[in-house]
Amino acid sequence: MSEDTERSSLQEDSSRLDLGLDSDIGPVDPPQDTQDDSAESLHERYEQHGNLEDLERCITIYRQEIRSAGDDDLQKTCYALHNLGAALGTRFEHLGQMNDLEECITSCRRALELTLEGSPGMPTGLNNLGNALLTRYKSSGNSVDLQDAIIHYTHAIELTPESSPDMHKWLNSLGNALLTRYESSGNSVDLQDAIIHRTHAIELTPESSPYMPIQLNNLGLALLTRYNSSGNSVDLQDAIIHYTHAIELTPESSPYMLTWLSSLGNALLT
Repeated sequence: MSEDTERSSLQEDSSRLDLGLDSDIGPVDPPQDTQDDSAESLHERYEQHGNLEDLERCITIYRQEIRSAGDDDLQKTCYALHNLGAALGTRFEHLGQMNDLEECITSCRRALELTLEGSPGMPTGLNNLGNALLTRYKSSGNSVDLQDAIIHYTHAIELTPESSPDMHKWLNSLGNALLTRYESSGNSVDLQDAIIHRTHAIELTPESSPYMPIQLNNLGLALLTRYNSSGNSVDLQDAIIHYTHAIELTPESSPYMLTWLSSLGNALLT
């Protein structure tokens, strides 16, 4: 393989290394009197062991809860809708069936309609809907989905205190969406804002957090993207520093290690 071909291959790989912290649709905290622990456990067990039957049963339970709660218990209905969306999003990721993604988006929208603006679950719901819309955009190319995702991520940030342990996740989500829009439109403002949000996310992430290597890799990718556009060597050097830091914080056995090594290798070849 020639040096140019090898470099092109690595650059193509790097375009897939922009990782979301909650790119799957995450559950919200249940109301205190909920009886849905079994559904949550099934979803968690599926994530651990990959038994599709567990996920199918989880989805069935949440659908039953929605039907049984109806308008009599809006809190429980809202909770079940959020988590039905989460389970459907998980199934879409693994099976790729668009009807699961469409129902996921519908469930997330309905849940938000039932969620009070000041509810602690609102930012998570907004982030979940944003993730689902961004996923659909990447599949269909409909720019309305991308714009709506950015609106929901921004709203989640507006509703979240700076001191919240979730703030860095919402910032990362918005950064991902803005970088995606930059790749489509070429508007440098989106790239600059993506870097600002990702830098802020790192500032709010504890060094020991398992999310830190992902944040570092994502910021490195944004900086490398700006270097490829502007030629500013400071961006390239900073990207290499962030990729190296991600590697230093990651155990050798981690499934992410190959990703971080590929990111660093791409930057060093640039």
